[in-house]
Amino acid sequence: MKKLAVPILVIGLLAVAAYFLLQGRTGAAAWRFIPANASAVVTSDRLQDSTFLVSEASINVKQFPLISQATESLSLLLWITRDIPVFERTLKDKLITYSYHPRTSAGFGVIMYVPLQGQEEIDWWTSPNRPDTRVMRHTYQNTSITDINNTASKPVCSYIIRDNYLIVSQYGDMIEDVLRQLDAGSGGSRLQDKFEKSDDSDFGLNAYLDQSVWKNLIFKPLASQSTLVEYFKLFPAFQDYHLEDTKKSTVEFVSLGTDRTPGYAADWLAGQKGKPFNRHQHISQQTSLFYRIASADSLQFGENFRDWHDGYGGAAWEKLGYYLGESRQDLITNVGSELILCQMEGNNSITDGKLALIEYAHYDKLRPLLTKLARLANDESNASLGKQQGYDLFSVPIPELPAALYGPLFAGFPRTYISYVGPYLVLSNSSQALQNYISDYENRLTWQQSPELDSVLVTKRAPAQLAMVASLRKVGARGNAEGIFFTNVESVVFECLLDGKKSYPRLTIIPKKRRTSGKVLNRTFLASEIEWKEGNNALVAVSPNQADGSAQILLTDDKNQLLRVGTGSDKPTPVTQLDGPLVVQPFTSDFLNIGRPQLILATARSLYAIDEDDKGIVTPIRVSLPSNRNIKQLVRIEGGSAGSSRFVATDEADDLYLWESAGKSPAKINRGKAFTEVVSPVISLNQLGGRSLIVTQSNGFVYLLREDGSVRSGFPVDMLARITGAFAWSQNATTAQPELVGSNATGELVRIATDGAIQERRQLLRPQSSERFQTIFDQNSLDWLLLRTTDTRAALLDKAGNEIFEIQNIAPGSVIQYHYFGVDNRFITVSSGGYTSIFDMTGRRLGDKPIPSEVPVQLSYQAAYYKVFIFGRSADKYQAWTIKIR
Repeated sequence: MKKLAVPILVIGLLAVAAYFLLQGRTGAAAWRFIPANASAVVTSDRLQDSTFLVSEASINVKQFPLISQATESLSLLLWITRDIPVFERTLKDKLITYSYHPRTSAGFGVIMYVPLQGQEEIDWWTSPNRPDTRVMRHTYQNTSITDINNTASKPVCSYIIRDNYLIVSQYGDMIEDVLRQLDAGSGGSRLQDKFEKSDDSDFGLNAYLDQSVWKNLIFKPLASQSTLVEYFKLFPAFQDYHLEDTKKSTVEFVSLGTDRTPGYAADWLAGQKGKPFNRHQHISQQTSLFYRIASADSLQFGENFRDWHDGYGGAAWEKLGYYLGESRQDLITNVGSELILCQMEGNNSITDGKLALIEYAHYDKLRPLLTKLARLANDESNASLGKQQGYDLFSVPIPELPAALYGPLFAGFPRTYISYVGPYLVLSNSSQALQNYISDYENRLTWQQSPELDSVLVTKRAPAQLAMVASLRKVGARGNAEGIFFTNVESVVFECLLDGKKSYPRLTIIPKKRRTSGKVLNRTFLASEIEWKEGNNALVAVSPNQADGSAQILLTDDKNQLLRVGTGSDKPTPVTQLDGPLVVQPFTSDFLNIGRPQLILATARSLYAIDEDDKGIVTPIRVSLPSNRNIKQLVRIEGGSAGSSRFVATDEADDLYLWESAGKSPAKINRGKAFTEVVSPVISLNQLGGRSLIVTQSNGFVYLLREDGSVRSGFPVDMLARITGAFAWSQNATTAQPELVGSNATGELVRIATDGAIQERRQLLRPQSSERFQTIFDQNSLDWLLLRTTDTRAALLDKAGNEIFEIQNIAPGSVIQYHYFGVDNRFITVSSGGYTSIFDMTGRRLGDKPIPSEVPVQLSYQAAYYKVFIFGRSADKYQAWTIKIR
């Protein structure tokens, strides 16, 4: 069976029924035939239908994992008879049972049980009538098993007819298992013991699972999937799922209830009701998988949690005792009744970023303890504490500290970075991921601002104590999985309600909220245009709104007045007066740390931070470079101690200036070192106690600078060849330490430790000697890829150098740009000859025609509408084009 990302496999078995149009049926589940080693049983009367394309969501359910195996089992019947009318009449309106039995580490074998009505149907199937097959029989326990072989004598299927059931499998030994089960006369499958008497007649599709299903599907899990394994351990050992009314806006599977399986988190929640979730503003939009444990009874939860902890230990807990003594108990005493774990989408080389949000009271009492722990646990005192936008940052190098505090669901933290964003103590396995979270929270880039996620877990049902939310597009992009099975499903919610001694798992499938007509989908439309012959026309300047994805075109006239034009408008609105035309793309950032973003601009002579309040009052703040040279480049970097971002400006002499405060002039960084041919962008590498900048020169030298301008020991590193793309950084998954990574122009991929030691040198595939390599960054330096080009072709490579897709027949001198709006929304633009083509990360061309533009275009993405906006300039007109991609 084809291996896919684990969340897709886990959900595939159940999600298939989400859109079934259920009809009447005959028969009952064939429990007494099912061998004892069954891991799953599915009953349905719809898999035999000729069409499985769901009109509402356009989902071809036959493509779903595992369910496709059941469909293939149906096709086995055509090896027995070629009489299509017989085939169809036998299956019509029948409730067919499918049992799944583990055969390999990655898949199941399926046995199908078809009820037969009357002697006529039995006779049809007793004597196979396909002349192009070889029919053989063998006897097992006094029963004749019919074996069908193809013309090459390869076994195709085996079957028996027993007690008015046609029992078929691809594997003959599994039919023998059925006979052994029948002859035993007792001791059926564990699923039969649990569910045979369940009254599921009110439901159109039923699925019964042994917990071993999850273990089978999650065999050899990736590091990012180990959390999923731990989560499903909290579910009951036996689970049932039944499709409810499909007329709702979401599709829901419910359980009739099974015995609760003891477990650490389940024991914390014993005898308590669930707690409604209403803190969407605390969950970053970068979250791909979300896990939650919550109780409405904080006193009982806390008592159970502390009782459990008394018998829980481990090396990390002992280490806490070494540093803190009995004070370590304060780390668990004030834990609230809500614990959340977020797995983040991959960005800027953080491939397994995790955030634990632990409800915590009395942070004022905990802060001195965390300060003491960070200082004692770190060999270098300056690497233990820091600030990010006013929030405390602590670094604690105790492996698996969250798991020691909160259980095995919170594993995967080689080092823990801690902050407090009330009411949550926030722990991360990555310093950058923690800083990104704070920036997202401050800039309101959260579930609360997402129309697809702002109501997740908001339900009229009793809230579940255990919950998981999977954003399938983010999960698929992160796991390199084929997400075609769920292209019309936005997210999946897996919950477990605990009530006394019973557990009630439930599954909710949330479709995308809007349908796109075929007349609109992937078509290019002109949204607006404005004729503009004044001012500087060398670039298309766009001001994005990060919260909703909208954008405005920024213009300067002959008097250097800044104006803006909103999408759909043809009238420019004055903003403020500048001292020259714009020289680089603008940014938006809460540079002033006042809860709203400012517009950050650069002219040749000045840097501007332009704030606009709710009343429309504009306040420009202007500074200049100390050198009085013209500004050549401005890039955004993370890690501001006050505002959400900082900026690095480069002047004409390649001197670097760090702009950390809107009202202060930038400070020159390289006071003791002159740079030449600096490759943009300059990249920040922020660690607690040591913020650094990665500076790349095209002559082959890579520098790691402290922000005081001193070069870190071991640098520069000579790449021994020219470099055409700046070096980035990547987090080592084993050590959780950052590494510098990049390629020289000839395609040698190099990884460098922060002490300057070369960790890896590897030559990437170079099909032709004329091909050149470089890194390519999005405008905000949030993500990067590798690019391999010739004068006529360009190939996008992932961070390991593997080809993603190739674009052919490009013109010499083409401008290739990378546009990043989250791991599931990434685009490539190729501009040449006055036109621009847009591609997604599968290599699919977006839109039905190229975008006319004489200069490189800019993009914005409105996630709520699945709409890409493309801004360009052609024939003295600024234009905004739209493409709806889903």
